[in-house]
Amino acid sequence: ECATTAASFMWFVSIGHRCCCTGGIWRSICWQGLWLHYQECKKIVFSVSIDGATKSTYECIRKGGSWERLNQSLRLLSKLRKKGAVSEVQVNTVVQRENYKELGQIADLTEYYGFDVLRITKLLDNHIYSRSEYCCRAMFDENGKIEQELLDELKKVKDREIISSCPEGNVLDKFMNN
Repeated sequence: ECATTAASFMWFVSIGHRCCCTGGIWRSICWQGLWLHYQECKKIVFSVSIDGATKSTYECIRKGGSWERLNQSLRLLSKLRKKGAVSEVQVNTVVQRENYKELGQIADLTEYYGFDVLRITKLLDNHIYSRSEYCCRAMFDENGKIEQELLDELKKVKDREIISSCPEGNVLDKFMNN
């Protein structure tokens, strides 16, 4: 399964690259940060999901994920970004009870690798979890009101350049104004 996923990912990158080179079309790729190999990726925007800043948190949230493999891929992606072979790298974090205290560390990790943007989004009830498990993980009540502990952590990272440079504006303002 891993080989198939890796091959599918690299096929997608190669298709995206050909589209970019022939028609100037921008492509965006969102994946879990695994199985990245060197490719010519100019004009491709990588969007990487990193839901933990430590091995234990990352592997708890990303079942079957490998912290070591993620960081190996992030190092390569960082080199590509610094060389200009990748136009932009965005990090996406779905905030939940398991990782909200690591938001500052995730921002540090994003900056350490030289990535461009950190997007922090809330956990949605998309039926991946049972209703009770979702309620245990989510940091918003049924009306969308943010829990105070999360609000405190968001205030710590709110003005970081990688967050305020987000093209849609500061995504945290949407949470904090609830």
